Amino acid sequence: MLIYIGLALIAGFALSNQGPINSSLKYRINSALWSAVTSQTVGVLLLAIFTLSMSLGLFMPLSFVMTHPWWIWIGCFIGPIYMTFNIYLFQKLGSVQAVILPILGQVIMGVLIDSFGWFDQAKLPISGIRMIGILVSVLGILIVVVLPNHQKNATKTASTHPAKILLFWRILGIFTGILIATQQAVNSHLGMLVGSSVKAGFLSFFLGLLLIFCVCLAIERKFPKKSSFRQVKPWNFLGGLCGAVFVVAVIIAVPKIGTGLNILLTLVGQMIGSLLIQQFGWWKSPKEKVNREQILGVVVMIFGIICIKFM
Repeated sequence: MLIYIGLALIAGFALSNQGPINSSLKYRINSALWSAVTSQTVGVLLLAIFTLSMSLGLFMPLSFVMTHPWWIWIGCFIGPIYMTFNIYLFQKLGSVQAVILPILGQVIMGVLIDSFGWFDQAKLPISGIRMIGILVSVLGILIVVVLPNHQKNATKTASTHPAKILLFWRILGIFTGILIATQQAVNSHLGMLVGSSVKAGFLSFFLGLLLIFCVCLAIERKFPKKSSFRQVKPWNFLGGLCGAVFVVAVIIAVPKIGTGLNILLTLVGQMIGSLLIQQFGWWKSPKEKVNREQILGVVVMIFGIICIKFM
C-alpha cells in the first residue's frame, strides 16, 4: 500500500515541475500551444521507447477497440484540453482562482467516482470520518493557496468582466478539475485492459498529441520558427518526462488506492513540489521563501488523508 501512496505523491511532484518547465519553454518559443505539443512529443517518444523495450506493441488491434466501451479513450484527450483551458483560466481569473477551482473539481469528482464506482472503479462508500478527512484536506488546500496570496493581495480577478462572464470562467475552472479526475480513473482502467501501465501511458500521450497538434494547426496556422528553438535549453524538454511519469504513476496507483485518495495524494505532491520550486527557484523560477501558512496547509492536508485512509 505504501508503494502506491508513494507513486501518487511522485505523480503530483512530477506534475508540479512540469508547469514551470513548460512555462520556460513557452517563453523561449513564444507559443503556449506549441510548447504543449513539444512537451507531449517528448512524452510520446519516451513512453514508446519504454513500451518497445518491454517487447510490447505500441498500438492495439481494431478488435480491441471494437470490443471495449468507447469511454476508455476519453482520458487520452483530456490532458491537452486541460492544459489549453488552464492557459485561459490564468488570464481570466488570476492565479489563485485558477488553482483553487480545478482542485475543487478534482476533489468533488474523485469522491463521486469512488462513491458510485464510475468507470469500473471499486466502490468506496463515504463514511463520516472519510467525509471529515475530505473536508480537512480541502481546508489544507485553501490554507496553502489562499492565505499567502490574500496577504500579498495577489488575487487578480478581472473585475472589468461582467458577472455572467466571470461565472462562466469559474464554472469552467471547476470543470477542468472534473476532467483531470476523470482522466485518472479512465486511464487506470485502460491500463488494466491493455495489461501494461506504460503502454496505456503511451496510448494516452499519443492520442493526446494528435489532438493538440490539430488544435495548434487550426489556431496558430503555422509552425514555430526554427530560430526559436535555438534558445531552448536541454532541461526545457523535461516537461514531457514529468508528464509521462504523472500518467504512468497514476495508472498504477488508482486501482490500488482509489481515485479520490489518489487525487488528494497527487495534490499533496503538487503542493510540496511547488513549495520546493518556490523556495529554491528551480527551473529559473523566481525565488520566494516558503511561509508558515503554506507549511501548515500541507500538514493539514496530510492529516486529512490519514483520516480518509487509516481511520
